[in-house]
Amino acid sequence: MPYSCIAGGVACSASGDLRYCASFCNVPSVFNDKRANLTLPTPPTEDESGESTELSLTPEQSRVVKVCLSMIGVLTVAAWTGLAFSPYLMSNYPLALIGMSPASRHMVLVAPMVGPWLVLTVGGARMLLFTAIAFFLGRSIGEPGLLWLDQNSVKFSQFVRWLQGVFQRWSYVAIFIYPFGAMASIAGAARMSPAPFFLCAVAGILFRLTVLVLLAHSIREPLLEFIDLVRAYQWPATAVCLAVVVVYQLWKRRAKFAKA
Repeated sequence: MPYSCIAGGVACSASGDLRYCASFCNVPSVFNDKRANLTLPTPPTEDESGESTELSLTPEQSRVVKVCLSMIGVLTVAAWTGLAFSPYLMSNYPLALIGMSPASRHMVLVAPMVGPWLVLTVGGARMLLFTAIAFFLGRSIGEPGLLWLDQNSVKFSQFVRWLQGVFQRWSYVAIFIYPFGAMASIAGAARMSPAPFFLCAVAGILFRLTVLVLLAHSIREPLLEFIDLVRAYQWPATAVCLAVVVVYQLWKRRAKFAKA
């Protein structure tokens, strides 16, 4: 499933080891879903000896993987940086906050400060950028590494397989409801046409942001009071957020090396 390349790739691309990211991206066979008239990938198989079968990428596919995973790595680092400095950014550069870290809570917090249209444009563009990368990654290399997921993360593999089933049944509705990395990559691997994909994705992103903007408007006064409080203590709050992010990243790396 293409999202294995993205999900596993986010961590390894952020660490800079793109050769490892590309190593589990393979190109297997596919089957047809007649209801959606789209092509969905089949799970990878094992050879007679019980070992995983691997198909090498072409040079062009390798370049696509490296570029996409590099961009995902940059967006991931930006998102964590935005989270770490979120009190300071929210107080001084709210548009930079949602441009770096487009979390729903950030959209709600900055909406009373910048207005709904900037949330829709800046936040929507940031969300769509990651969606587009995931889609074209999946479209370029088809099926990259369900077997890798099966071997390394059974729970995540099951989640991706579940998303595949959802997409197989309700392709366009699924993209509208969840137009992000996993589902976008599944759509790309299914060779979904870019025009209807981006139509559904943009509509889904705008719908989600509209709901968040309306929520922010409904609690505008409490939000403004909270924003004033954060501004008054933005430096201590930023220090706390930065410390939490650093500790979490160190803990994650330690857990990763412990498993290795």
